[in-house]
Amino acid sequence: MSRVYSKENAPENIRLFDFKEMDAPEKQSKEEKKFSADDYGKKKAEFVSGGFDFDYEGGFRKDEILNRSFDEATKIVEEARDEAKEIRKLAKTGGHKEGYEKGYSDGLEKAGPVTESFKAAIEEITRVRSEYYAQAEKEMIDLVINIANIVIGLEVDKDPSLARNVVLKAIDELRAKEEMTIRINPEDIAEAEKVTPELSNEVEDIEKVSFKADPLIARGGCLVETNIGMIDARLEIQLESLRKQLHQTLDESEAQKIAEQAKQAEQEDG
Repeated sequence: MSRVYSKENAPENIRLFDFKEMDAPEKQSKEEKKFSADDYGKKKAEFVSGGFDFDYEGGFRKDEILNRSFDEATKIVEEARDEAKEIRKLAKTGGHKEGYEKGYSDGLEKAGPVTESFKAAIEEITRVRSEYYAQAEKEMIDLVINIANIVIGLEVDKDPSLARNVVLKAIDELRAKEEMTIRINPEDIAEAEKVTPELSNEVEDIEKVSFKADPLIARGGCLVETNIGMIDARLEIQLESLRKQLHQTLDESEAQKIAEQAKQAEQEDG
């Protein structure tokens, strides 16, 4: 392909000539002949086929084409790398999320039996604890009564007059009193006999009061016998009676609680 220049746009190093002169090459000067040969070879070496265009008068040299090709290839590679990084990033994010969700789901599935066992264990512990506390309350009652028994016994040792007070209280519970036999611990009998004068003022219709030592009666207690009945004021009996009353109160409270729970459950079911 040849480029045709007009006189106005012709480059300085290009000499224009008429076609007539081309028809008579013998008339060309040596300089013209030299220019044609040298310049043609040089331009042919610098320019490549297809490198001429009408917009860019100089065309493209081989090194320009190579540089442009290399730059474009580098740009394409960089863009491909960036795209690959983005794809890997998205894949990693999606994979991580998917893996997390799958791991969480698998964990819940595997933990299911353990969770159920744990819940059952908690329910069992709660039940056992409730039973333990209920039993502990009863045992605490027994413990308190036993401690009271010991303490009262110690107090009687310190203050023998306690036996007299017990005797008076026991007699006061009788309404018709004719004859009395008061059984009392041998160690308390001397102190208890001091109450005889007081009995005349406290008890009406009394004809005879006698004290009888009985080693089976614990200190601090007494057993009053009459012709119409008996008052057991022995310490262990009083404490046992107190024990029974406390247990009965506790059982009634527990029964009431169970009844309330059953009623609440029935209301919820209804």
